[in-house]
Amino acid sequence: MPNPFSGDTTTTGARAGNDTYDNLTSEATDETNAIAAIPGSIGGGVIPKIAVTAGGQDVQEDFVPPPSAFPPDHQKIQQEKFDDIKTTVVAVDDHLERTYVDVINAKKAEIVVLSGQLYSAATVSYPSAGQRLITTTTSAPGDSAYAAVNPTGISTFTYPDGCDPDPSTCTPDTDCCLIGVRGSVFPDILAASHFPNLSNGTHNQGTVPAAEFERTFVKVSRTTTGSGNYASNTLGIGQTLYASNDANYHGAESVVTSQTALGTYYFFSDASNIDSTKATQITTLMGEITVLRNELNSKITSNVNGLREQKHQEELNTWFMDAGFRTDPVKDYATAVTALEDTEISNVIKSYDG
Repeated sequence: MPNPFSGDTTTTGARAGNDTYDNLTSEATDETNAIAAIPGSIGGGVIPKIAVTAGGQDVQEDFVPPPSAFPPDHQKIQQEKFDDIKTTVVAVDDHLERTYVDVINAKKAEIVVLSGQLYSAATVSYPSAGQRLITTTTSAPGDSAYAAVNPTGISTFTYPDGCDPDPSTCTPDTDCCLIGVRGSVFPDILAASHFPNLSNGTHNQGTVPAAEFERTFVKVSRTTTGSGNYASNTLGIGQTLYASNDANYHGAESVVTSQTALGTYYFFSDASNIDSTKATQITTLMGEITVLRNELNSKITSNVNGLREQKHQEELNTWFMDAGFRTDPVKDYATAVTALEDTEISNVIKSYDG
């Protein structure tokens, strides 16, 4: 397939996509040719360079490297390769955050407002039996908006304000304290597994850039700042991307709950007894959130993460070059190239002009 970005230099994403596609396809060809020309053991197998003589005999030839030209600025070239492929990943992240995550969180914020209005209406006077909250956290999963609330933080509390906590002195159905259930609502996020030493560009002596025990999660967002190559924001960071939310945190719950909460959700036995319109709105919003989450998950494909993996490899190469070393050659270019040839992904990259 021809370069889908060829001739399009109108946006930052299009230019980066064009350079990245050319780099990946060129390197794949160069590496294939180089491996074919190297005698000896490569990857556990013997790959000699074979020539056929005029007499039909196979002869193993010695590899003779070409004369050295003027040495190029390898560090600059490598940094530019990384910058280009990082921009393509940034474009995809930016699109996913704006199109899905931001919209989901706006709807979650609406649910918080509606829930607060229902609670205020129910407690403007002493709540009647049909307008009370559930009394045990085990009943919370039955609520239509349960998947919008952080389950770990769901807890009981006493209400309404000014109630009498002493059963011996309070008057039932008048001023006795009631037990209710509530929980915190946090934003959905894009999360990436990453290695801080690599993402931060840490070059301390003895530092390993991608030690598996240091792998952790980080929020991916145009509004979150990091360091190193991600000082402006954390779009494009990490090795693998996930949609992290209350229905499935993908291991990043602590990152989600470290965000500023959108507010509190109150679990009613039957919110429609207070305001059926608001109760229906909450159910409708939750249904829309579920659809958006499913669509987002469908967009975070093997192609999207394949492109991110290639970015990760170029980031490693850049890190080691900056530190005075080089990694082994990367031999799997196909997935990243396929990602760039995906029409939906390439169109997203072309439209990015950040």
